[in-house]
Amino acid sequence: MDLMRGLPPDIARIRISEVANGATVWDVKPAPALRVCWNGCWNLTLRAGPNPASFAAGRQQFNASVPKVPTFSLTRGTAYLFEVWDSRGRVQRHGFTL
Repeated sequence: MDLMRGLPPDIARIRISEVANGATVWDVKPAPALRVCWNGCWNLTLRAGPNPASFAAGRQQFNASVPKVPTFSLTRGTAYLFEVWDSRGRVQRHGFTL
């Protein structure tokens, strides 16, 4: 998903929440604060069932604050909201259902 419309943003946060109740399913931020990952290093795959809560994109590590366990689960047929913030505070949103 090219949510920032071709711009090479520094990703500051990624969140997935359930549309029905607004509950946050997954929320990650980069660590350390230096953001080195731009468009060329993204290959994020989301699937039904277990997904890794923390991940690396290129040289940049992203750590999950939600959940506090190593994986999170997505359910087929559930509507989700995928949100991405850049370092300037801009946010792009995309709804999806697996």
